[in-house]
Order: sequence, then structure tokens, then C-alpha cells
Amino acid sequence: MFNQFIVSGNLVNDMQSNERDGKIYAYNKIGVYNGKDKEGNQRDSMFFDILVFGRDAEMLCKQASKGTPITVMGRLEEDKSEKDGKTYINKRIVCSNVSINVRKEKSESNNVTVDPFA
Repeated sequence: MFNQFIVSGNLVNDMQSNERDGKIYAYNKIGVYNGKDKEGNQRDSMFFDILVFGRDAEMLCKQASKGTPITVMGRLEEDKSEKDGKTYINKRIVCSNVSINVRKEKSESNNVTVDPFA
């Protein structure tokens, strides 16, 4: 079985980067909108730690900041830690592919979708 996870959301903070053995990596948290239930009530958003390597890490550090919409693909892992006798489980995505999503906005004057990066 192959573990591959794809999700789109917004960066929770500015990217943090570091280097180990001459290789750059970056990390952050992505917030994912979880929609509404059958009754129309808002579901809680979901949050995943992300870990990115190489060129994708460099690109995100240069071009992305808090709130940037991104799509990540990678392996989903559980990170367990204990503090004060409690076990905490975080979901982490070790990314194999990352892309920055282009936001499209509607122009107020004529209700036309405008690409802000064009």
C-alpha cells in the first residue's frame, strides 16, 4: 500500500527554514477549511504540520508567507510527543510536491473574475 496525501489550505505562519548537512528544509503548519455538515453548521478547520525539502523549500521561503494558499502532496505521518504525562499526536505531511495557488478575485464593478498575478 502507498501512503500519498494531497491537501490544499493556507499557511498558518511565515515559513521557517533550516539547513542540515548542506540541505535546506522548511516547515510550517497548513490550515484546511473543512466545510459544513448536513445541517449547514461550520466544521472545525484541520491543521497539519508540513515539512518541505530542496527547491520546494527555497521557493516557499521566498514566495510564500502567512495566509498564502498552497497545495501539498506527500506522505502523511504521525508525530507523537509526551508532555506532563499527556500524549500529543500531530499529523505531519512530508512533502514531495508543493505549489502556490493563485487566488482569483471578483471585480466589484463588473463581477468579472480577475487574476491578481496577471
